[in-house]
Amino acid sequence: MKEEIKLKKEGQKLKAELIIGREGLTKEIVLELNKRLKKKKLIKIKIPADKEIDRKEFAEKIALRVGAKAVEVKGFTALIFREK
Repeated sequence: MKEEIKLKKEGQKLKAELIIGREGLTKEIVLELNKRLKKKKLIKIKIPADKEIDRKEFAEKIALRVGAKAVEVKGFTALIFREK
């Protein structure tokens, strides 16, 4: 719990590094996310502004694909964390 709070505070300072478009979760997005998570343990991503999508579920699905955890979803942004 304490670690999650720390990660959320850290995430407030970050700018979105990866923007996921209407195509959704493509192979290229997964590869790019993996590449960035190798360099940093916490990144912020933008989720598509689609009313049909459950944003929290979408963020968790992305995190699962790269062996990470969706720490927080606020609006159309999500924090993704993976231990190095």
